[in-house]
Amino acid sequence: MKFGMLKLGAFFAFSLAILLSASFVFATEKDLFFSVEPGTRRVKIETLDDSTGEWSTHRMLHLPGRASQVKLRLPQDVLQNFRVLASDSDPFPFAYYKGRKAFRLGGKKIWETKHDWSKFDAGIGRSGLEAVSMDTTATTPEASEDTQEDNDSATNPQAVESDIWKIEGNTLYFFNQNRGLQIYDLTTPWKPERLAYLRMPALGEQMYVLDDQRVVLLLRRPRELEAVVPGDKTTLSNSEVVVVDWSKGAAEVLSRTSLPGKYLESRMVGRRLYAVCNSGGYSLGGSWRFLDWESSLSDPSLKVLQESAPAYLSTLDLTFPAAPVIVDEKPLPTRAREVAATGTHFLVVRDIEDDWYSSRDLVDVFRIYDDLPPEQLGTAQAGGRIKDKFKMQVYDGTLTTVSQAYGERWNWRSRHTLVETFKLPVDGELLDTPLDSVSLAKNETLRATRFDGFKLYVVTFLQIDPLFVVDLVDPQNIQVHGELEIPGWSTYLIPRGDRLLSVGVENTQVAVSIFDVSDPGNPTMADRIFLGEPGQYTRSEANWDEKAVGYFPEEDVLLVPYETWDWDWDTGRNSYNTAIQKIEIVGDDLRKAGQVSHEVRARRATMLGSLLASISGEELLVADLRDPDKSSIIAREQLSWPVHEVYRIGDYQLELEKSYQSDKPSVLRLIDSSQPETVVQQLSLPEGVLMDTTWQASDSRLVCLVRNSQSNYVYYDNSLQGPVGLDDNRSFIVANIDCSIPGQVSLINTTEIDLSENLWTIDSLDFFYEGSGWLGVCVKGHPPLALTTSQWSEDWLYYETKLAQMLLSLEILPDGSIETLSSAIDFSLPQQYTTKEGLVLAEDRWLFSQDIDSQLRVYDFEKPQAPRLLSTLEIPSHLQLVGANQVFEGSAALYFTTSNYHHWRFDIAVEPSYGDMIWPNQRSSELFAALYDGAELYFLDDSLSDLDFESAIWGSDHILLKQEAHTPYYYYPLEVSEKIDSSTVGQYQLDSQGKFTKIAEWEFPGNASNGSLKLEENKIFVWDHTFLQWADMAEAGSVPQWRLLPQGPFMDFHRAWYEPGKGFYVPVNQYGVEFVPIEDSIRGQLNRRSGTSTAEAWTEIPKLDLQIQEISDIAGPTIPDDEDWTFQPILSYLELGQAVEIKDGQEGWYELGQFGRYYTEYHPWVYHENLGWLYLDESGEQDGFWSWRTSGGQGWLWTSAETYPFCFSAVTDSWVYFYEIPGIGLWRYDFASNSWLVD
Repeated sequence: MKFGMLKLGAFFAFSLAILLSASFVFATEKDLFFSVEPGTRRVKIETLDDSTGEWSTHRMLHLPGRASQVKLRLPQDVLQNFRVLASDSDPFPFAYYKGRKAFRLGGKKIWETKHDWSKFDAGIGRSGLEAVSMDTTATTPEASEDTQEDNDSATNPQAVESDIWKIEGNTLYFFNQNRGLQIYDLTTPWKPERLAYLRMPALGEQMYVLDDQRVVLLLRRPRELEAVVPGDKTTLSNSEVVVVDWSKGAAEVLSRTSLPGKYLESRMVGRRLYAVCNSGGYSLGGSWRFLDWESSLSDPSLKVLQESAPAYLSTLDLTFPAAPVIVDEKPLPTRAREVAATGTHFLVVRDIEDDWYSSRDLVDVFRIYDDLPPEQLGTAQAGGRIKDKFKMQVYDGTLTTVSQAYGERWNWRSRHTLVETFKLPVDGELLDTPLDSVSLAKNETLRATRFDGFKLYVVTFLQIDPLFVVDLVDPQNIQVHGELEIPGWSTYLIPRGDRLLSVGVENTQVAVSIFDVSDPGNPTMADRIFLGEPGQYTRSEANWDEKAVGYFPEEDVLLVPYETWDWDWDTGRNSYNTAIQKIEIVGDDLRKAGQVSHEVRARRATMLGSLLASISGEELLVADLRDPDKSSIIAREQLSWPVHEVYRIGDYQLELEKSYQSDKPSVLRLIDSSQPETVVQQLSLPEGVLMDTTWQASDSRLVCLVRNSQSNYVYYDNSLQGPVGLDDNRSFIVANIDCSIPGQVSLINTTEIDLSENLWTIDSLDFFYEGSGWLGVCVKGHPPLALTTSQWSEDWLYYETKLAQMLLSLEILPDGSIETLSSAIDFSLPQQYTTKEGLVLAEDRWLFSQDIDSQLRVYDFEKPQAPRLLSTLEIPSHLQLVGANQVFEGSAALYFTTSNYHHWRFDIAVEPSYGDMIWPNQRSSELFAALYDGAELYFLDDSLSDLDFESAIWGSDHILLKQEAHTPYYYYPLEVSEKIDSSTVGQYQLDSQGKFTKIAEWEFPGNASNGSLKLEENKIFVWDHTFLQWADMAEAGSVPQWRLLPQGPFMDFHRAWYEPGKGFYVPVNQYGVEFVPIEDSIRGQLNRRSGTSTAEAWTEIPKLDLQIQEISDIAGPTIPDDEDWTFQPILSYLELGQAVEIKDGQEGWYELGQFGRYYTEYHPWVYHENLGWLYLDESGEQDGFWSWRTSGGQGWLWTSAETYPFCFSAVTDSWVYFYEIPGIGLWRYDFASNSWLVD
C-alpha cells in the first residue's frame, strides 16, 4: 500500500474561507511583533477601559520558556490603548495547550491542523516567525572586497563583511573579545567619549553596523542557550545572531536568533544576512549523524542520534531588527570551508561528499535576492583546494577559481596552482569540466591571489615569490601575461590601478611591497620595506586576516599592525612589542611615516585627518604622527584590563592584575561597582612577580608577596668553581596596601626580606597562615650547594637537587611595616610548582609538613615568634598528605591519598570550622585516614579506596568528598547506561571505630567540572561550563538549586569573591569580572518533576520594544486572520504537507516536511527512521496513535494532539515526557522513575 498525498479537500475549503475572511478585515487589523526572554512562559495582552480605568485581558499566549519572537494580529481598536505583560510562570505544562489536531496520513486520520503552512513558500524560521516576504530598503553599507562584484553592481546592494570594528562618521564601534560591544564618539579625537557598552566577553568579535542605532553581533557561543536543567546535554557548539540597540543611551539586546551549528562566515547584503555554519557530527554511509547512546531499529550495532546536514546556509532578514526572520536554511551535503559573495551571488566552498581527505573542493553557487530565499544555481568541482575567499569570483557570467592542486593525491612534490573558469551552473547541475584551465608554479605553494576585473594576480612560494599576471578576458582562453620572481611571499594584495600593493613575508619579517603592473607581460617590483628593526622577527595579523590592513587611497596611506619578539641573552628575558606602522605611498616609493605602540596586540587603525586612531583589546589610542620619528599620544582610553583577583569593599571592588615578569609591576584598580568599566584609581605595586595575596578584613588591608628575584634556575660551572645564573639579590617584597578610606587605596609600606644566605633561588611564595596577629609565609627554592671540581665530570651541569622550604612568621606593625618574627628551613622537599604541596595547617596552630623522603614534620605555631618542631615521623613513600581535622591539643586525624600527581591547593573563605580544599589532577585511587596522637601515627581506615573522589573539603569533624560524573568515551559499537550523568557530594565522618561513615549525600545533575567544589554560608557549590549548582548542607540530600552561567569565559569559582546572600564576583583574566547572583528568584529550586511554577508575577514589555506593522506593508503571501504563532517547545514531527516519494531504489519510503522519513509498505504499521514503529488506527476515529519503542524497554506508548509531547506508557502505567533538542535528538522524563533518560 503506497500513499503520498496528505491533504484533505475539506481543508482547502477551510483555508479558502479563512483567507476570504482575512482579506475582509485587513483594513482594521495590524501585526504586532516583539521578543521574549528565556524563561518566559506566558504573554498577556491587556486593554484599558477608559471609562473605568481598569485593564482587561484580550489575549493570552502560552510559551515553552525559550527566547523567541512573537507575532500577533490584533484589531486596530485594541492597539489604541494596550499593554503587553510577560510572566515566567504557568500553572500547567506547555503541552496541555492545544496547538494541533488530527489530520489524515494516507487517508487515515492522525493529526488535524488549523494552519496551512504550505501557503508560505519559505516555511517557518528557527526563530518561530514565518518567513513572509519583506521589502528590504535599508541603506547599503560599503562593499566587501572578498570577490569581484558582478557587472551590474551599480543596481545591486553590495556584499559587506563583518569585522571587529567599524567607524561610521565620528562613531567607533568595537566588538572587543575582552569585554563586548564598545561604542565611542570620536568627534573630539583627543577626548574620546564612551557612548554605550554591552558586556559580552569571549563570545566572538565579528560585527555589522546595521544603522546608526543598531549593531549586529555574531556569537560563537560555547553551548545552547536552550539548556533546560543541569544534566541536559544541550552543549553542541552553536552560534547566534544578536541585534543590539543603543538608541536609548544604553546598549540593549533587541533580538536573538539561533543559527544551526558553529558559525563559519557570513555576508550582509542590504538588510539580509547570509551565514554559513558547520554542525558537529560525522559522515557515515552517506549520511551526516550525531553521537547518541541508543541504537536504531534497523542496525542495532550503530549508535546514532538523528540525521542532520553537515552545514547550513541561513538567510536572515533584518528588516525588522526586533524580530529577525530566518527566510531560509539550506542544508549543505558536506562541511563548508570558505565563502565569498557579491551583491547577486553567494559562493560556498565545501568538501567532496564522503571524502574529507580529498584534494579537490566543490563550489556551490547561489543566486541571492532581496525578497526571495537564495536559489542554488549549481556546483562546480575545482581541480584542487580553494584556500580562501580571494581565490574565487563571479564576474561577467563566469565563475573563476584558483586552487592548490596536486598531480598525485596529496603528493606534496606534485603540487601546483590551478586557475579554472566555469560557466555559471543552472538547474542545480554539477560542473566538473572547466571552460579552460591553466597550471602555474610546479612544486610551489599557492599564497596570495586577487581579482581585479578581468585581471588575476597570483603569488606562489618555494624559495622565491613568483607573481603571475593572468588575463581572464576570454574565459575559454586564459592567458598568463607575465611573471616576476622576488624573495619571500605575499599574503594580501591590493589592486591600485596599474600598481599592486602587497603585504607579505620575507625571511622572518613582515614586508610591504609595491609592484608596477602597467605592463602585464613584464611586472616589476618598485619598492619594498620591512616592519620592525633590521633582522628582527616580526609578524602581522594582516598575514592571515586582511581586514587588519587599513588602506586609504585618497590619503595614499597604508596602516599595518605588527608584533615583534626579542630574546635578550644577557638577561635571559623575552621582550615583546606591538605597533601600528603608518606607511605613505609616494609615487612608486613606500615611506615609513611613524608608528603607534601598544601594550598588547595592535588590531586596527584609521586616519582621523592628520591624526591616527588605533585599537588593541586593552586600549584606544589617538596619536599625532606629523613628526614620523616621534609619535605623540594625545588620547589614551583604557578598553579592558586583566583581572586575576577581585575583592569587594562596600560600593567598590578591587581588581588586581598580576605581573608574571620581574621587571613589570602588578596593578591594583579601584572600581565603582555602579560603573564597572570605569577606573576610579590605579595603583602600581613594586616590580616583580606577584606570588600571593591575603585580605585582612579587620584592617581593610591587602598584603601582597612579590618576588623580585628573576633566577629560578642555576647551574654549576666547573671551570668557574661556582654557580652561574645566580642573582645577587635573592629577596622578596611584602607590600601593604591600605583600603580603609572609601574610594581610595594607598601603598603604605613595602618591606624587602633578603634570603640570599639561605637560598640560591626563590621558586615560590605563599601564605600558609592569614589570620590575625601574624602571617605565615612559605618560601620554596634551591639551597646553596658547595661542590669541588672532582664532583663533576662535565664542564657544567644544571643544578637539580632537592628543594628547601622556609617557614617565616611575619608581624604587621602599627605603621604598616613588616617584621620577621621567626624562620625555619627544611630540606629534602619535592620539586613541585606549588608552595603548599604536602603542607596542612589545622586550628591556626598545628602545621603538618611532608617532604620527599617520606617524613612528616609537625610544628606548633602557638608562639609564631618561636615555633616548635614537635615530631618527625616516617610514613610510607606512596602516601600524600592532603588534609587534617578533629584537632585537639596537638593530636589530629590526618588524611592521605596514593596519588603521585600534584594536589593543587586553594584557600577558600568558608565557615570558621572549615579548612582548605584540594583536588588531584588525577582521581585518587585510595583515601587513608590516620590518627596522630602527638607522638605516633596510627592508620585507621581505607574503606573509601574505590570512591574515586576528585575534590575535598575538610571540616572540623567531617569531610566533603565530590565524585566526578563518569562520562564514557563513545566508540562503535558500544553499550552504555542511559542514565544522565551526575556528580555527587558525600559527607563522611570517622565513627567510634575509626571507620569512614557516610552521613549525607547530595546529587548534582550533569558532569560538574573536576575540582569544582566550594563551601560558602553552609552551602555546597559545584559548577561546570554551563551551570552553578548549590545545596544546603543543613538539609541532607536536598534537591540543588541552580543558575545558568553567563555565556563566555569559563569561570573558576575558587578565585571568586563571595558576597553573602548575593552571589559571586568571579575574575576571568583578560575578560574582567563576572557577577553570578544566587538569589532564589533567579531560577528557583530545581524541580525535575514538572518544570513549572505557580507564581503570579507579570512584567510589562516596554512599548519601545514593540513593533506594529501595517498588514498592507508586508509583501508576499497574505496571512490568515487567526495566524498567531510562537516558538514551539519541540520541533513537531507532524506537519501538513505533501509527502515526497524517495526514489533511491527502495519502494515505500516517503519524506514529509519536519515529520521526516517513513516506510509505509506495512500500513497501518508505519516505520519512522527516528520514532520507530507507529500503529495508525484504521478507523480514523481515534484521535491519537500507538508507538512501539524498543529503547530502554519502553514498549507501547500512546499520544495524541492534545497530549504530545506527553505520552502514556502501557509498560509502566505512567506518563513519559519527550523533549527534543533541535539538531541533537530526544530525551525523555520518566514520571515512574522520576528521572531523565536519553531516548
